[in-house]
Amino acid sequence: MVTTRRLPLISSERYWVLSEIEASCQVKFLDYARLDADDDSNYDDDDDCDEQRENCTIHSNYIVLYMLWRSQDFASAELYMKEIERTVNYLMDVVNMGHADSGGGSFRKSSTPSMPHIYLVVDKMSPVPALLGESNMEVQHVLEAKTAEDLARLVARDPILRERLEGISVGVTDKVRAAPGLSEAVLSIVTYGSRDRRKYSRRCTAGTQDSVQKSVVTVVTLSEDDFLGLDPERETDAVQGIDQSTAHAEWNGLGDYELFSKRAHAEWRKKLDFDLVCLDDSDSLFSVENMSTVLAVTVLILSLAHVW
Repeated sequence: MVTTRRLPLISSERYWVLSEIEASCQVKFLDYARLDADDDSNYDDDDDCDEQRENCTIHSNYIVLYMLWRSQDFASAELYMKEIERTVNYLMDVVNMGHADSGGGSFRKSSTPSMPHIYLVVDKMSPVPALLGESNMEVQHVLEAKTAEDLARLVARDPILRERLEGISVGVTDKVRAAPGLSEAVLSIVTYGSRDRRKYSRRCTAGTQDSVQKSVVTVVTLSEDDFLGLDPERETDAVQGIDQSTAHAEWNGLGDYELFSKRAHAEWRKKLDFDLVCLDDSDSLFSVENMSTVLAVTVLILSLAHVW
């Protein structure tokens, strides 16, 4: 099933979005990964080698793969499908790579490949000349939204991608400073459950607070350039009066990106025994702090009733 949603006429500030994503989860770039990493001759020293290996390692079982569709390189949804297939296969190879041992041994594919939960988010920027006029620009955006729907359907119908992915969101806009997929889908996924994570971190030691406040979701993209977008000026401000939409495809009853984020957060809660650890948290009605407040209010009400 494919659904399309029209977004507001103002974008989010790209660099604010990126800072929120970085603060909320781990971010990995696939261009750091070397599938021939057994050859340590590529590295200048041991520190570089260890750093490269860590950049190749994705620890999370929940992954958002973010891709930037460059129209000048891929003119149709059918052509871009091949790029998606190649990137997803590449990601699966990186996920299944691991250290053979913790003592500086070789770095190769794991003998027991895992099947991570992956949600795909794509942004397609298609600038149009202002000379087209407002009505023609609207027609152009409708056509771009149709292209986004076509891509979502192609992914949903592909038997291999249906098995490896749990959904896709495609954002389209006519402004290079905007990124509807990044600001709507990716940001929503990694910030979901942030209140619970802050609550849990209050029970942790100072050294572990940062790690538990991050989502279990890892955001992966090919390179930093995909995050920075196509704006040559690298303008930081939001842009107004834009056309932007997102098309979502879901299958196998897995739902959209909101349900994906809920599944990821449920795993985080289970892994850390959140319900048990935070049972008596101050947000609970029956916590010591709240019970004291209730008692004080009760005494006040009884006092006023006695006066009357």
